[in-house]
Amino acid sequence: MEIKRVFLQLMEREEEMLVMAPTGNAANHVQGSTIHTGLDVAVRGRKQGASRRVKALWRNKIMLIIDEISMVSSKLMDSIDKQCNVVKNLDDSSTAVFGGLPVVIALGDFHQFSPVRANALWQKQQGHNEKRGSNYGTCSRM
Repeated sequence: MEIKRVFLQLMEREEEMLVMAPTGNAANHVQGSTIHTGLDVAVRGRKQGASRRVKALWRNKIMLIIDEISMVSSKLMDSIDKQCNVVKNLDDSSTAVFGGLPVVIALGDFHQFSPVRANALWQKQQGHNEKRGSNYGTCSRM
């Protein structure tokens, strides 16, 4: 994991990126935050918008790095996408992906750890009519 941090420092743009991981332990290893904390993604229920803390955290960020991508389900990835739009103050009609961030990097081994009670990104999903982000209480825009 240290190699990832060295890579980020070599880029000399660490202040422009946010590093996240699905679990606290994984986030700690990359000196980042959990996806849920870094984006105000609800674990259960619904949250409205994004907190001032999260909006301040995202100010001037142009890169998102997600470690341990094998533990991210398609529903959580969808929630990440939606919350990036909320944090970047994009409205529902926006076609931007991940809040319009020009760089999104996913790191990890897809066959390492699977998401809890969900299909991995690479696995066949339950159905195309499944409500996006429904298990993660995605936020509505303010």
